[in-house]
Amino acid sequence: MKQFVSLFLLIFLVCLVGCNHKEIDERFEKCREQFCTVKDRSLALENGDYDFRIENQKVLAVFQFSNDNQKTIIDFSELEITCINIIRESISTDFSFIRVTDEAIFFGGIGSEIYVYSKNGKSPEYFLDVEDKRFKTYEIDLGWYRLLREGYYLFP
Repeated sequence: MKQFVSLFLLIFLVCLVGCNHKEIDERFEKCREQFCTVKDRSLALENGDYDFRIENQKVLAVFQFSNDNQKTIIDFSELEITCINIIRESISTDFSFIRVTDEAIFFGGIGSEIYVYSKNGKSPEYFLDVEDKRFKTYEIDLGWYRLLREGYYLFP
């Protein structure tokens, strides 16, 4: 009887975690084209952090702070801005900036979860900074990853 209960609990946990991964993948799948459009534009950007000018919960423009603390508006097309807004509506986490590095493009915000496109195809080695933050990495597509900081969810 103990073996049956243990087996049942194991199967239940695997199904529960498996279903949750499917849901997370569906969120990415729901706006895959938009992620790819924004990624393609972001590949042309210099390394740095790019923020959004938001009004009434909609992104109106993308900008970067220069060395003298001035906002420089980056030329994103209307389609690219629309894609950013679709992503912001489709995922459950905050999406308020894009960070471009030599290795990856981070799509993130304040919170425990970010999406990453790896330029070199390797799994990301850090969350957002080089600080030692513990996180889990889920590959959600070729070159695409979802990073989840540990300690925020019981089942990621």
